[in-house]
Amino acid sequence: MEIAALVLGIISLVCSLIAGPLSFIGSLLAIIGIILGALGLKSGTEKASKAKAGLIMSIIALVLGIIMSLACLVCIGATVSAIEEMDWEGMEQGIEDSVDKLEQEFEENWEELGLEFEQLDEFMKSIEEGFQSDVDKALDSLTNI
Repeated sequence: MEIAALVLGIISLVCSLIAGPLSFIGSLLAIIGIILGALGLKSGTEKASKAKAGLIMSIIALVLGIIMSLACLVCIGATVSAIEEMDWEGMEQGIEDSVDKLEQEFEENWEELGLEFEQLDEFMKSIEEGFQSDVDKALDSLTNI
């Protein structure tokens, strides 16, 4: 029982230091460690010092676990509150305005873009033809071997 209290004290202390669900689990383990540590101290065996160390670590872990769990709950509440207060209609209007502006710019520059697309298409065709001729040469040299 004393060694179990010590082990649970160590594990609960580590879990309590990590934010999130582990801090809650660390608190539960700390409660078990406190119970086992108290029972180990009452037994009066030579391992009472281990029970005392487990009890102390479990108490510290319980306090830290409660603090970390509350901190997580506060953060979740703040996030939910911030999401609720967001101006979704304003964001939607801003996106619509940006799309309209992009459409206008595209329409104004379409002729210029059309030329660039044609030049790019010709360039890609020339690369493709050059690549194909290189592949044909490589295949011819392989068949001659």
